[in-house]
Amino acid sequence: MILNKLLTELNPLLIQLKKIHLHSEPHKSPTISVISDVLILLECLLLESDVEVIEQWNRNYPLLTNVLPEKILLQINQCINNFEFDSALNHLQEYKNREGMY
Repeated sequence: MILNKLLTELNPLLIQLKKIHLHSEPHKSPTISVISDVLILLECLLLESDVEVIEQWNRNYPLLTNVLPEKILLQINQCINNFEFDSALNHLQEYKNREGMY
């Protein structure tokens, strides 16, 4: 219980730190197809409750900070870190439905 509260409190700070790190590195803008591929991969891994989603989420997090709204990013991040893959999947699918990505 205390750990979940701590994670909830620290998530916004972690996102800001990751953004600072992202902006300190040279990068090129990802294409829409790259973003789409990452979202599809995450969705498939979440559907399978595959723990590899944690690694893929962390690897692609810098890209997703520029794509997903902060609220969605925080929700998915917290769910994945808590191994709540069904909830993370729901947040991702709700976002994709709202954005017409299906």
